[in-house]
Amino acid sequence: MRFISSATVALAMACTCASAYANGTILLTRPVNAVFNGTLAPAGTGLFTVNDHGENPRQITPFVAGSYYMPSWLAFVNYQTGVSYWLTKNFSPDGQSVLYFKNPSADPAGGPYSGKYYVKNLRTGTTQPLFAGSNDNAAPGYGYLARDPADGNTIAYTNSTSEYPISPACVNLMHADGSNQHQLWCAPATIDLPDYPGWSLLAVESIRWSGNGKKLMVFASYEPPPLGLVAKKPPTAALRSMFVRPKPAALYKTDATGPVEGQDFGWSALFVVDVATGTGVKVAANVIDPPASDISYDGTKVIYQQYDYAQCGDEDQEALGASLCFNDLTTGTVTDLFPPTVWNNYGDYQSWWNNFYYPDWYAEILLSPDGSQAVFSMQSTTSNEADLYTIRTDTTNFRPLTPNANPSTIPTGWTPVAWSSDGTRILANRCTAPIAGSTDQTWPCEVHIINASNGDDTKVTNGYAVDWHQGP
Repeated sequence: MRFISSATVALAMACTCASAYANGTILLTRPVNAVFNGTLAPAGTGLFTVNDHGENPRQITPFVAGSYYMPSWLAFVNYQTGVSYWLTKNFSPDGQSVLYFKNPSADPAGGPYSGKYYVKNLRTGTTQPLFAGSNDNAAPGYGYLARDPADGNTIAYTNSTSEYPISPACVNLMHADGSNQHQLWCAPATIDLPDYPGWSLLAVESIRWSGNGKKLMVFASYEPPPLGLVAKKPPTAALRSMFVRPKPAALYKTDATGPVEGQDFGWSALFVVDVATGTGVKVAANVIDPPASDISYDGTKVIYQQYDYAQCGDEDQEALGASLCFNDLTTGTVTDLFPPTVWNNYGDYQSWWNNFYYPDWYAEILLSPDGSQAVFSMQSTTSNEADLYTIRTDTTNFRPLTPNANPSTIPTGWTPVAWSSDGTRILANRCTAPIAGSTDQTWPCEVHIINASNGDDTKVTNGYAVDWHQGP
Protein backbone atom coordinates (compact mmCIF):
# COMPACT_ATOMS: atom_id res chain seq x y z
CA MET A 1 0.00 0.00 0.00
CA ARG A 2 1.50 3.33 -1.03
CA PHE A 3 0.35 6.69 0.32
CA ILE A 4 0.37 10.01 -1.50
CA SER A 5 1.69 11.96 1.43
CA SER A 6 4.59 14.02 0.17
CA ALA A 7 4.58 17.67 1.16
CA THR A 8 6.55 18.36 -1.99
CA VAL A 9 3.70 17.09 -4.15
CA ALA A 10 1.20 19.16 -2.17
CA LEU A 11 3.19 22.34 -2.49
CA ALA A 12 3.58 21.82 -6.22
CA MET A 13 -0.20 21.98 -6.58
CA ALA A 14 -0.19 25.76 -6.17
CA CYS A 15 -0.61 27.80 -9.34
CA THR A 16 0.97 31.14 -10.11
CA CYS A 17 -1.68 33.52 -11.32
CA ALA A 18 -0.92 37.10 -12.26
CA SER A 19 -3.36 39.53 -10.75
CA ALA A 20 -3.67 43.22 -10.09
CA TYR A 21 -5.06 43.23 -6.58
CA ALA A 22 -3.16 43.70 -3.33
CA ASN A 23 -1.49 40.69 -1.78
CA GLY A 24 -2.65 38.71 1.24
CA THR A 25 -2.18 35.25 2.72
CA ILE A 26 -4.69 32.41 2.49
CA LEU A 27 -4.84 29.58 5.02
CA LEU A 28 -6.02 26.36 3.40
CA THR A 29 -6.27 22.64 3.96
CA ARG A 30 -5.23 19.83 1.66
CA PRO A 31 -6.03 16.15 1.98
CA VAL A 32 -3.61 13.25 2.06
CA ASN A 33 -5.23 10.83 -0.38
CA ALA A 34 -4.48 7.14 -0.10
CA VAL A 35 -5.63 3.85 -1.65
CA PHE A 36 -7.52 1.36 0.52
CA ASN A 37 -9.13 -1.75 -0.89
CA GLY A 38 -8.69 -0.31 -4.36
CA THR A 39 -10.39 3.02 -3.57
CA LEU A 40 -8.63 6.38 -3.41
CA ALA A 41 -9.92 8.47 -0.48
CA PRO A 42 -8.71 11.13 1.96
CA ALA A 43 -6.71 9.70 4.86
CA GLY A 44 -5.37 12.84 6.55
CA THR A 45 -5.23 16.63 6.25
CA GLY A 46 -2.59 19.33 6.56
CA LEU A 47 -2.58 23.12 6.73
CA PHE A 48 -0.80 25.34 4.19
CA THR A 49 -0.57 29.00 3.25
CA VAL A 50 -0.22 30.70 -0.13
CA ASN A 51 -0.47 34.33 -1.19
CA ASP A 52 -3.37 35.71 -3.21
CA HIS A 53 -1.65 34.71 -6.46
CA GLY A 54 -1.08 31.08 -5.39
CA GLU A 55 2.62 31.80 -4.87
CA ASN A 56 4.98 31.33 -1.90
CA PRO A 57 3.38 28.06 -0.72
CA ARG A 58 4.24 27.13 2.83
CA GLN A 59 3.48 23.96 4.77
CA ILE A 60 2.27 24.86 8.30
CA THR A 61 1.72 21.40 9.80
CA PRO A 62 2.81 17.83 9.10
CA PHE A 63 1.15 16.29 6.07
CA VAL A 64 0.94 12.54 6.62
CA ALA A 65 -1.70 9.85 6.32
CA GLY A 66 -3.50 9.16 9.58
CA SER A 67 -3.11 12.64 11.09
CA TYR A 68 -5.61 15.47 10.77
CA TYR A 69 -4.47 19.06 11.22
CA MET A 70 -7.50 21.29 11.02
CA PRO A 71 -8.56 24.92 11.37
CA SER A 72 -10.15 25.68 14.72
CA TRP A 73 -13.72 25.72 13.41
CA LEU A 74 -13.52 22.02 12.68
CA ALA A 75 -12.42 20.88 16.07
CA PHE A 76 -15.75 21.11 17.87
CA VAL A 77 -17.50 18.77 15.48
CA ASN A 78 -19.01 15.54 16.76
CA TYR A 79 -19.49 13.76 13.46
CA GLN A 80 -21.81 11.14 14.95
CA THR A 81 -24.42 13.84 15.53
CA GLY A 82 -23.86 15.66 12.25
CA VAL A 83 -23.01 19.08 13.69
CA SER A 84 -21.55 21.16 10.90
CA TYR A 85 -18.55 23.43 10.55
CA TRP A 86 -18.39 27.11 11.37
CA LEU A 87 -15.99 29.62 9.82
CA THR A 88 -13.84 31.56 12.25
CA LYS A 89 -10.60 33.53 12.46
CA ASN A 90 -7.41 31.47 12.69
CA PHE A 91 -4.86 34.12 11.65
CA SER A 92 -3.55 36.74 14.05
CA PRO A 93 -4.12 40.31 12.78
CA ASP A 94 -0.49 40.54 11.65
CA GLY A 95 -0.70 37.18 9.86
CA GLN A 96 2.28 35.84 11.80
CA SER A 97 0.58 33.16 13.88
CA VAL A 98 -2.17 30.60 13.27
CA LEU A 99 -4.66 28.88 15.55
CA TYR A 100 -5.34 25.22 14.69
CA PHE A 101 -6.41 21.84 16.07
CA LYS A 102 -4.27 18.71 15.98
CA ASN A 103 -6.09 15.39 15.80
CA PRO A 104 -3.29 12.85 15.98
CA SER A 105 -4.89 9.63 14.84
CA ALA A 106 -8.62 9.36 14.16
CA ASP A 107 -10.56 10.13 10.98
CA PRO A 108 -12.83 13.07 11.87
CA ALA A 109 -15.59 11.55 9.73
CA GLY A 110 -15.62 8.46 11.91
CA GLY A 111 -16.99 9.89 15.15
CA PRO A 112 -15.75 11.60 18.30
CA TYR A 113 -12.00 12.10 18.44
CA SER A 114 -9.33 13.53 20.70
CA GLY A 115 -6.88 16.35 20.09
CA LYS A 116 -5.42 19.66 21.15
CA TYR A 117 -5.66 23.33 20.18
CA TYR A 118 -2.42 25.13 19.39
CA VAL A 119 -1.17 28.53 18.27
CA LYS A 120 1.83 28.38 15.95
CA ASN A 121 4.21 31.29 15.51
CA LEU A 122 4.97 31.36 11.79
CA ARG A 123 8.18 33.36 12.31
CA THR A 124 9.81 31.01 14.82
CA GLY A 125 7.92 27.77 14.15
CA THR A 126 7.13 27.32 17.85
CA THR A 127 3.74 25.98 18.95
CA GLN A 128 1.85 26.77 22.14
CA PRO A 129 -0.92 24.51 23.53
CA LEU A 130 -3.88 26.52 24.80
CA PHE A 131 -5.38 24.22 27.42
CA ALA A 132 -4.01 21.84 30.05
CA GLY A 133 -4.49 18.11 29.70
CA SER A 134 -4.13 15.71 26.81
CA ASN A 135 -7.54 16.07 25.15
CA ASP A 136 -9.35 19.39 24.64
CA ASN A 137 -12.39 17.46 23.34
CA ALA A 138 -12.93 15.46 26.55
CA ALA A 139 -16.44 16.26 27.76
CA PRO A 140 -17.58 18.91 28.23
CA GLY A 141 -14.55 20.17 26.27
CA TYR A 142 -13.81 23.52 24.64
CA GLY A 143 -15.22 24.65 21.34
CA TYR A 144 -15.60 27.23 18.58
CA LEU A 145 -12.25 28.96 19.20
CA ALA A 146 -11.99 32.31 17.41
CA ARG A 147 -9.24 34.92 17.41
CA ASP A 148 -9.98 38.58 17.98
CA PRO A 149 -9.33 40.08 14.53
CA ALA A 150 -8.35 43.43 16.03
CA ASP A 151 -5.92 42.97 18.95
CA GLY A 152 -4.46 39.54 18.09
CA ASN A 153 -3.87 38.50 21.70
CA THR A 154 -7.40 37.40 22.58
CA ILE A 155 -9.18 34.16 21.76
CA ALA A 156 -12.85 33.53 22.47
CA TYR A 157 -14.16 30.01 23.10
CA THR A 158 -17.14 28.16 24.53
CA ASN A 159 -17.18 26.00 27.65
CA SER A 160 -18.39 22.87 25.83
CA THR A 161 -17.83 21.18 22.50
CA SER A 162 -20.28 19.69 20.01
CA GLU A 163 -23.17 21.43 21.75
CA TYR A 164 -22.56 19.27 24.81
CA PRO A 165 -25.21 20.43 27.33
CA ILE A 166 -23.74 22.41 30.20
CA SER A 167 -25.03 24.88 32.77
CA PRO A 168 -24.26 27.69 32.62
CA ALA A 169 -23.46 27.80 28.91
CA CYS A 170 -20.79 30.47 28.51
CA VAL A 171 -18.32 32.28 26.31
CA ASN A 172 -14.81 32.63 27.74
CA LEU A 173 -11.74 34.64 26.75
CA MET A 174 -8.02 33.95 27.03
CA HIS A 175 -4.72 35.26 25.76
CA ALA A 176 -3.18 33.70 22.68
CA ASP A 177 -0.66 31.85 24.87
CA GLY A 178 -3.47 30.19 26.84
CA SER A 179 -3.14 32.43 29.90
CA ASN A 180 -5.76 34.58 31.62
CA GLN A 181 -8.69 32.27 30.92
CA HIS A 182 -11.85 33.90 32.21
CA GLN A 183 -15.57 34.08 31.67
CA LEU A 184 -17.01 36.84 29.48
CA TRP A 185 -20.74 36.08 29.22
CA CYS A 186 -23.20 33.29 29.91
CA ALA A 187 -26.46 32.64 28.13
CA PRO A 188 -29.62 33.02 30.19
CA ALA A 189 -30.88 29.75 31.61
CA THR A 190 -34.10 29.90 29.61
CA ILE A 191 -35.66 31.61 26.64
CA ASP A 192 -39.29 32.56 26.13
CA LEU A 193 -40.86 31.40 22.89
CA PRO A 194 -44.26 32.62 21.71
CA ASP A 195 -45.67 29.11 22.11
CA TYR A 196 -43.76 28.08 25.20
CA PRO A 197 -42.14 30.28 27.86
CA GLY A 198 -39.12 29.31 29.86
CA TRP A 199 -37.43 26.81 27.57
CA SER A 200 -33.88 25.84 28.57
CA LEU A 201 -30.83 27.02 26.65
CA LEU A 202 -28.48 24.05 26.65
CA ALA A 203 -25.16 24.98 25.02
CA VAL A 204 -23.34 27.94 23.46
CA GLU A 205 -22.03 27.45 19.93
CA SER A 206 -20.92 29.18 16.73
CA ILE A 207 -19.29 32.38 17.99
CA ARG A 208 -17.86 35.02 15.66
CA TRP A 209 -16.12 38.35 16.26
CA SER A 210 -17.11 41.54 14.56
CA GLY A 211 -14.22 42.84 12.49
CA ASN A 212 -13.42 45.64 14.94
CA GLY A 213 -13.17 43.19 17.85
CA LYS A 214 -15.87 44.92 19.91
CA LYS A 215 -18.75 42.48 19.53
CA LEU A 216 -19.26 38.73 19.50
CA MET A 217 -22.11 37.02 17.70
CA VAL A 218 -23.14 34.02 19.81
CA PHE A 219 -25.70 31.24 19.36
CA ALA A 220 -27.30 29.28 22.20
CA SER A 221 -28.94 25.96 21.32
CA TYR A 222 -32.31 24.74 22.47
CA GLU A 223 -34.87 22.08 21.67
CA PRO A 224 -38.47 23.27 21.95
CA PRO A 225 -41.22 20.91 23.10
CA PRO A 226 -43.31 19.09 20.52
CA LEU A 227 -46.27 21.25 19.58
CA GLY A 228 -47.99 18.71 17.41
CA LEU A 229 -46.30 17.41 14.32
CA VAL A 230 -43.12 19.45 14.55
CA ALA A 231 -41.05 18.91 11.44
CA LYS A 232 -37.64 18.13 12.88
CA LYS A 233 -34.55 19.32 11.10
CA PRO A 234 -33.24 16.56 8.83
CA PRO A 235 -29.89 15.25 10.05
CA THR A 236 -27.01 17.13 8.50
CA ALA A 237 -25.25 14.20 6.95
CA ALA A 238 -21.70 15.42 7.29
CA LEU A 239 -19.20 18.20 7.23
CA ARG A 240 -18.99 19.50 3.72
CA SER A 241 -16.39 19.40 1.00
CA MET A 242 -13.13 17.57 1.63
CA PHE A 243 -13.73 16.82 5.29
CA VAL A 244 -16.69 14.47 5.05
CA ARG A 245 -17.47 12.39 2.05
CA PRO A 246 -18.71 8.91 1.10
CA LYS A 247 -15.69 6.73 1.68
CA PRO A 248 -14.61 3.23 2.61
CA ALA A 249 -13.50 2.21 6.06
CA ALA A 250 -10.79 4.53 7.33
CA LEU A 251 -7.21 3.52 6.71
CA TYR A 252 -6.17 4.53 10.19
CA LYS A 253 -9.22 3.66 12.28
CA THR A 254 -8.49 4.00 15.98
CA ASP A 255 -10.60 4.45 19.05
CA ALA A 256 -10.54 8.09 20.06
CA THR A 257 -11.97 9.62 23.18
CA GLY A 258 -14.02 12.69 22.46
CA PRO A 259 -17.17 14.11 23.98
CA VAL A 260 -19.29 11.45 25.65
CA GLU A 261 -22.10 12.56 23.39
CA GLY A 262 -22.72 15.87 21.78
CA GLN A 263 -26.06 17.04 20.47
CA ASP A 264 -27.59 18.29 17.26
CA PHE A 265 -30.29 20.63 18.48
CA GLY A 266 -32.61 21.95 15.80
CA TRP A 267 -33.01 25.50 17.08
CA SER A 268 -30.87 28.29 18.48
CA ALA A 269 -31.15 31.82 19.78
CA LEU A 270 -28.86 34.59 18.50
CA PHE A 271 -27.20 37.04 20.90
CA VAL A 272 -24.72 39.87 20.35
CA VAL A 273 -22.29 40.35 23.23
CA ASP A 274 -20.41 43.56 24.02
CA VAL A 275 -16.84 42.43 24.72
CA ALA A 276 -15.97 45.49 26.82
CA THR A 277 -18.91 45.11 29.23
CA GLY A 278 -19.74 41.41 28.97
CA THR A 279 -23.41 42.17 28.38
CA GLY A 280 -25.46 40.36 25.75
CA VAL A 281 -28.60 41.28 23.85
CA LYS A 282 -30.95 38.71 22.33
CA VAL A 283 -31.40 39.42 18.63
CA ALA A 284 -33.62 36.52 17.58
CA ALA A 285 -34.77 33.02 18.48
CA ASN A 286 -36.25 30.37 16.22
CA VAL A 287 -32.94 30.34 14.30
CA ILE A 288 -31.96 27.28 12.27
CA ASP A 289 -29.28 25.20 13.92
CA PRO A 290 -26.54 24.74 12.82
CA PRO A 291 -26.66 28.45 12.03
CA ALA A 292 -25.68 30.16 8.81
CA SER A 293 -25.11 33.74 9.88
CA ASP A 294 -22.71 36.68 9.98
CA ILE A 295 -22.06 40.03 11.64
CA SER A 296 -20.82 43.26 10.06
CA TYR A 297 -17.39 44.76 10.74
CA ASP A 298 -18.75 47.30 13.24
CA GLY A 299 -21.06 44.80 14.93
CA THR A 300 -24.26 46.73 14.19
CA LYS A 301 -25.77 44.43 11.54
CA VAL A 302 -26.43 40.68 11.46
CA ILE A 303 -27.82 38.22 8.93
CA TYR A 304 -29.39 34.87 9.84
CA GLN A 305 -31.98 32.23 8.88
CA GLN A 306 -35.21 31.73 10.85
CA TYR A 307 -37.81 29.03 10.61
CA ASP A 308 -40.92 30.29 8.75
CA TYR A 309 -40.76 30.66 5.00
CA ALA A 310 -43.33 33.48 5.02
CA GLN A 311 -41.63 36.03 7.28
CA CYS A 312 -38.79 36.61 9.74
CA GLY A 313 -39.80 36.21 13.38
CA ASP A 314 -39.80 34.04 16.49
CA GLU A 315 -43.39 32.96 16.26
CA ASP A 316 -43.38 29.80 14.12
CA GLN A 317 -41.02 27.15 15.44
CA GLU A 318 -42.99 24.43 13.63
CA ALA A 319 -42.39 25.97 10.23
CA LEU A 320 -41.39 23.67 7.42
CA GLY A 321 -39.34 26.38 5.73
CA ALA A 322 -37.07 29.32 6.41
CA SER A 323 -36.60 33.02 5.77
CA LEU A 324 -33.34 34.94 5.32
CA CYS A 325 -33.30 37.91 7.70
CA PHE A 326 -31.17 41.06 7.93
CA ASN A 327 -31.25 42.95 11.23
CA ASP A 328 -29.94 46.51 11.69
CA LEU A 329 -29.30 46.59 15.43
CA THR A 330 -29.01 50.38 15.54
CA THR A 331 -32.61 50.82 14.40
CA GLY A 332 -34.12 47.45 15.28
CA THR A 333 -35.32 47.05 11.69
CA VAL A 334 -35.59 43.47 10.43
CA THR A 335 -35.73 42.98 6.65
CA ASP A 336 -36.86 39.83 4.85
CA LEU A 337 -34.38 39.62 2.00
CA PHE A 338 -36.62 37.46 -0.21
CA PRO A 339 -40.35 37.22 -0.85
CA PRO A 340 -42.19 34.40 0.95
CA THR A 341 -41.16 30.85 -0.09
CA VAL A 342 -38.20 31.93 -2.27
CA TRP A 343 -35.46 31.32 0.29
CA ASN A 344 -37.29 28.24 1.52
CA ASN A 345 -37.30 26.71 -1.93
CA TYR A 346 -33.76 27.56 -2.98
CA GLY A 347 -31.62 28.87 -0.17
CA ASP A 348 -32.00 27.14 3.19
CA TYR A 349 -30.67 23.82 4.44
CA GLN A 350 -33.67 21.90 3.08
CA SER A 351 -32.70 22.78 -0.45
CA TRP A 352 -30.42 21.32 -3.08
CA TRP A 353 -27.24 20.74 -1.09
CA ASN A 354 -29.06 18.76 1.59
CA ASN A 355 -31.03 16.63 -0.83
CA PHE A 356 -30.60 12.91 -0.22
CA TYR A 357 -29.24 12.39 -3.72
CA TYR A 358 -26.70 15.19 -3.69
CA PRO A 359 -23.85 16.34 -1.44
CA ASP A 360 -24.35 18.79 1.40
CA TRP A 361 -23.10 22.24 0.44
CA TYR A 362 -23.23 24.23 3.66
CA ALA A 363 -25.35 27.35 3.47
CA GLU A 364 -22.61 29.73 4.53
CA ILE A 365 -23.86 33.33 4.47
CA LEU A 366 -21.37 36.20 4.71
CA LEU A 367 -21.90 39.96 5.02
CA SER A 368 -19.63 42.47 3.33
CA PRO A 369 -17.65 44.47 5.91
CA ASP A 370 -20.07 47.43 5.77
CA GLY A 371 -23.11 45.16 5.88
CA SER A 372 -24.47 46.38 2.56
CA GLN A 373 -24.21 43.04 0.71
CA ALA A 374 -24.47 39.34 1.43
CA VAL A 375 -22.98 36.37 -0.44
CA PHE A 376 -24.18 32.78 -0.17
CA SER A 377 -24.50 29.49 -2.04
CA MET A 378 -27.77 28.89 -3.82
CA GLN A 379 -29.28 26.36 -6.20
CA SER A 380 -28.34 26.82 -9.82
CA THR A 381 -30.71 26.52 -12.74
CA THR A 382 -29.15 23.11 -13.32
CA SER A 383 -29.35 20.18 -10.94
CA ASN A 384 -25.60 19.79 -10.65
CA GLU A 385 -24.26 23.13 -9.40
CA ALA A 386 -24.72 25.33 -6.37
CA ASP A 387 -23.41 28.76 -7.32
CA LEU A 388 -22.54 31.90 -5.40
CA TYR A 389 -25.12 34.68 -5.36
CA THR A 390 -25.07 38.18 -3.91
CA ILE A 391 -27.85 40.50 -2.79
CA ARG A 392 -27.84 43.99 -1.31
CA THR A 393 -29.25 44.00 2.19
CA ASP A 394 -31.93 46.48 1.12
CA THR A 395 -33.27 43.52 -1.00
CA THR A 396 -32.04 44.93 -4.35
CA ASN A 397 -29.56 43.63 -6.94
CA PHE A 398 -29.99 39.91 -6.35
CA ARG A 399 -27.78 38.18 -8.92
CA PRO A 400 -25.63 35.11 -9.60
CA LEU A 401 -21.89 35.61 -9.17
CA THR A 402 -20.53 32.32 -10.54
CA PRO A 403 -22.85 31.22 -13.38
CA ASN A 404 -21.35 28.53 -15.57
CA ALA A 405 -22.21 28.35 -19.25
CA ASN A 406 -20.97 24.76 -19.25
CA PRO A 407 -22.14 23.31 -15.94
CA SER A 408 -20.47 20.24 -14.51
CA THR A 409 -21.98 16.84 -15.07
CA ILE A 410 -21.26 15.88 -11.44
CA PRO A 411 -22.43 17.71 -8.29
CA THR A 412 -20.34 20.85 -7.86
CA GLY A 413 -20.69 23.59 -5.28
CA TRP A 414 -19.24 26.95 -4.30
CA THR A 415 -18.85 28.08 -0.69
CA PRO A 416 -17.82 31.63 0.31
CA VAL A 417 -15.00 31.99 2.85
CA ALA A 418 -14.38 35.73 3.31
CA TRP A 419 -14.91 39.18 1.83
CA SER A 420 -11.94 41.41 1.17
CA SER A 421 -11.63 44.25 3.67
CA ASP A 422 -12.77 46.77 1.04
CA GLY A 423 -15.80 44.69 0.02
CA THR A 424 -14.71 44.28 -3.61
CA ARG A 425 -13.58 40.63 -3.70
CA ILE A 426 -14.70 37.29 -2.28
CA LEU A 427 -12.53 34.32 -1.34
CA ALA A 428 -14.39 31.09 -2.15
CA ASN A 429 -13.98 27.35 -2.66
CA ARG A 430 -15.26 25.28 -5.57
CA CYS A 431 -15.54 21.56 -4.87
CA THR A 432 -16.84 18.55 -6.76
CA ALA A 433 -18.33 15.51 -5.09
CA PRO A 434 -17.16 11.94 -5.68
CA ILE A 435 -19.35 9.74 -7.82
CA ALA A 436 -21.05 6.98 -5.86
CA GLY A 437 -19.41 3.64 -6.54
CA SER A 438 -16.32 5.16 -8.12
CA THR A 439 -12.86 4.03 -7.02
CA ASP A 440 -11.99 7.73 -6.63
CA GLN A 441 -13.73 9.04 -3.51
CA THR A 442 -11.70 12.24 -3.17
CA TRP A 443 -13.22 15.73 -3.10
CA PRO A 444 -11.26 17.91 -5.54
CA CYS A 445 -11.41 21.53 -4.39
CA GLU A 446 -10.07 24.79 -5.75
CA VAL A 447 -9.52 28.16 -4.10
CA HIS A 448 -10.76 31.19 -6.06
CA ILE A 449 -10.89 34.96 -5.64
CA ILE A 450 -13.91 36.55 -7.31
CA ASN A 451 -14.63 40.17 -8.19
CA ALA A 452 -17.86 41.01 -6.35
CA SER A 453 -19.04 43.53 -8.93
CA ASN A 454 -18.65 41.60 -12.18
CA GLY A 455 -17.91 37.98 -11.22
CA ASP A 456 -14.42 37.91 -12.74
CA ASP A 457 -12.84 34.78 -11.33
CA THR A 458 -9.20 33.93 -10.62
CA LYS A 459 -8.20 30.44 -9.54
CA VAL A 460 -5.57 30.71 -6.81
CA THR A 461 -4.59 27.11 -6.06
CA ASN A 462 -5.90 23.64 -5.23
CA GLY A 463 -7.15 22.98 -1.71
CA TYR A 464 -9.85 24.31 0.59
CA ALA A 465 -9.46 27.87 1.93
CA VAL A 466 -10.45 28.50 5.55
CA ASP A 467 -9.14 31.99 6.38
CA TRP A 468 -7.74 35.08 4.66
CA HIS A 469 -5.21 37.52 6.07
CA GLN A 470 -5.15 40.63 3.92
CA GLY A 471 -2.14 42.84 3.65
CA PRO A 472 -2.24 46.63 3.89
